[in-house]
Amino acid sequence: MQACSPHEPDPAADLASRGQPRWLAIALDQIPADEETAALVRGAQVGAIVRLTPLVMAASCVNAAILLAFFDALDVLRLQHWIWAIVFLALALGHMRAWRSRRRRPKRTASRRTSRRLVLNGAALGAVWGYIPAVTFAGAPTPVQLFVTCMTAGMMAAGSFVLTPAPLAAMSYVLVMAAGAEVALWRPYSAVHLAMTGLLISYVAVLLGNINWGAALFVDSRLAEAQVRREAAAREEAQAQAAHAERMTAIGELAGGIAHDINNILQVVSGSAARIERDRPTARKSPARRAAYTPPSSAAAPSAAGCWRSRGAIPCGRKSSTPPPWSARWASCCAMRSGRPSRSKSTSPRPPAACSPTATSSRRCC
Repeated sequence: MQACSPHEPDPAADLASRGQPRWLAIALDQIPADEETAALVRGAQVGAIVRLTPLVMAASCVNAAILLAFFDALDVLRLQHWIWAIVFLALALGHMRAWRSRRRRPKRTASRRTSRRLVLNGAALGAVWGYIPAVTFAGAPTPVQLFVTCMTAGMMAAGSFVLTPAPLAAMSYVLVMAAGAEVALWRPYSAVHLAMTGLLISYVAVLLGNINWGAALFVDSRLAEAQVRREAAAREEAQAQAAHAERMTAIGELAGGIAHDINNILQVVSGSAARIERDRPTARKSPARRAAYTPPSSAAAPSAAGCWRSRGAIPCGRKSSTPPPWSARWASCCAMRSGRPSRSKSTSPRPPAACSPTATSSRRCC
C-alpha cells in the first residue's frame, strides 16, 4: 500500500521474507509501514476505541447494576461482589477521565507505549468481568448460572467488537475473560461442563478470528488513507510548483518586453542627444569645426586672378567658378571705384584695366 524508496526496505517485503503472515504482524502491532505512518495508524486505533468509551462504560455500569440487583434478589449477594463493584466503578471512572482528557487534547498519533497501555486496560477490563463467573458460577443456583453465562457471553462479544481496532487489546480482553469462565467450568468437573468448555473454546476462536480480520481491514483502510493523503500532497506540491514556474515565465516575458521598449526609447534619445551635441554652436567654434566649415578664400583668389589675367575682356560681373568671400569682393569693388588698392586681407590681384570705373561706367562690378 505504501511506496518505499530504493534505499528503504519495504515493510511488507520484510514480513514476507521472515515468513510472518500479515494478520499476525498486525495483531502483534507490527504495522507494515514506516514509523510515521504506523504512529498515525496507532493514533487512529486509540481514537476509535476512546470514542466509544462513554457508551461502553454506560452499558457496563448498567450491567453491573443489574447483576447486583439480581444477586440481591436471589440472596446470593456477598461482600466479594461489593468489592468487585467498587473496583469496576474505579476502573470506569479512570476510563472516563482518560476519554475526557483525550477529548480536550486530541492527538493524531500514538506511540507503542500507548498501545501497550491499551492492551493492559483491555486485560484489566476482561479480568474484572471474568471475576464474576470464576467466583459465582460454581455451586450457584441454576438461575444464577444461566444469568452469569449469558452475561459472560454478551460482555465477551461486545468487548471484542469495541476493541477490534486494537487487536492486542481485544485479544487480551477476550482471553482473560475466557480464562475466568474456564476456571468456573472446571471447578466442578462434569460432562456438561466439558461440553460447555468446548463451546467456549469455539466461541473464543471465532472471536479471535473476527478480531484479526477486522483489525486487518481497519489498518489497511488507514494505510490507504495515508497513501491517498501523500499522493494528494505530492500532487498539490507539483501543481504549486507548476503555477510558480508559469508565473515566473510570465514575469520574465513581461520584463523582457518592457526592457525592449525602454531600449528602443533610449536609442532614440541617445541618437537625438548625439545630434544635438554635434550641431550646437559651441561645437562649431572649435578649430576642427572651423576648418571643416570655413570656405577656402585664400585658395580661391589666385584662381580668380588667373581668370582675370587670361580673360581681360570678360566683364567683372561674371561669376568665377570659385567666388571669393563677400568681404573680399566688396573691398575689391570699392577699391576699383575709388582707384585705390583694396585693404582687404585677401591676396586677390588687382583687377585689370577693363574693370576700372571709367571703362565700366555703365556697369557695376559688384
